[in-house]
Amino acid sequence: MAGKLFCQLVAALRQAKKSVGSAVAKLRQAKKLVGLPVARLRQAKKCYGWSLAALHQAKKCYGWYVAKLRQVKKSCDGHVAQLRQGTKQNPDPLKTNRDLHSKMRAI
Repeated sequence: MAGKLFCQLVAALRQAKKSVGSAVAKLRQAKKLVGLPVARLRQAKKCYGWSLAALHQAKKCYGWYVAKLRQVKKSCDGHVAQLRQGTKQNPDPLKTNRDLHSKMRAI
């Protein structure tokens, strides 16, 4: 009777070992399946980070160009104001146009 119980116990342990082995195999398979998307997400995050850095750099360059354009506009507005003032003092339109063209070329 003890021998029969022992045999049943050994059979139950073997079955449990198989079940555990099967569960471990399933977990490994699941880890592989999950690992691939995680790796892709990490790669996408790296690419996104690089793209974000490029966008920040472009924004800095764009801001620099906008500042330069504003500076040129202020300069032009100043020249236009001077020309208008000169037109009030000297009503000759041909001279005013020549002055405008020469100042615009100087810019």
